[in-house]
Formats: sequence, C-alpha cells, structure tokens
Amino acid sequence: MFAASVISIVGDGAKTNFWTDRWLHEESLQNLAPALIALVPKRVLHKRSVQEALENLQWVDDIRGSLSSQAIYQYFMVWDIMQQFQPSPGVQDQHLWAPSSSGVYSSKSAYGRFFIGSTQFEPAKRIWKSWAPLRCQFFLWLASLNRCWTAD
Repeated sequence: MFAASVISIVGDGAKTNFWTDRWLHEESLQNLAPALIALVPKRVLHKRSVQEALENLQWVDDIRGSLSSQAIYQYFMVWDIMQQFQPSPGVQDQHLWAPSSSGVYSSKSAYGRFFIGSTQFEPAKRIWKSWAPLRCQFFLWLASLNRCWTAD
C-alpha cells in the first residue's frame, strides 16, 4: 500500500529508486516494464538510485540474462524515456503522499486509502449520536445487525 501511495518527483535523483519507485509519469518501471525488471538481480533492484542509473547508462548494465521479445520491446521503451529525461542537479528529490491533496502524509488519508471500497453502515451514526440511554443504543445496534440475544 505504501509503494502505491507515494509518488516521487525527481530532482537530482539521489534518493529515488530507479527500478521500484513511482517517478516516471507517476508509474514505476516495475509496472511499465515487468519483463525487463525480471532480468534485474534483486540485490540491484532495490538499491539503484536514479542518479546512479543514469551515470554512464548503468541501468543497462543492471539487466542480466537473455532478453525475450517482450523484454526487448520494453528495453527500447525505457531507452526512449531515458533519452528524454533530464534530472535537475542541486535539487533534492521529493516524495509525495498521493492520497492527500497537500502531498503530506496523514494517518486519516492512509486509513481512508486502506479502507477504500469498504461498505459503510448508515444507521450507525444515528444510533450512536442519539440521546437515548446507552442500553437502548446498544440494543438498537444489536437489532440493526440482527444480533438480538434471545433465550430461544
């Protein structure tokens, strides 16, 4: 969930992971080129920064093994993207929290992102905000959930 919620804006590229962070048009190379990523060793996959990868085309040397036709297509796609990409020396990378409009992490936005698509129980607000005694609220809550305790 964390990786899907953080977007990186590359400055000099020193703190952004080349292969796994979401820095290319809000996507990661893992999503754009999965066949190519399969050929990169795990020890390199999570360590190579954008800055390191672009120096002397180091990202090309990270690829090991024989390339399938799909991997070759993805290689040329990444090559074209890297030819157009220009880092900004002296500017630090920024990592933004996508669920928040400000880009700053908040537990409220993380909680909302985690439970997106979950169902809401509408009567809950009316039951617990009513002025009825607590035992009545509790009974209404159990009744709405079809959990009335009976001796049957």
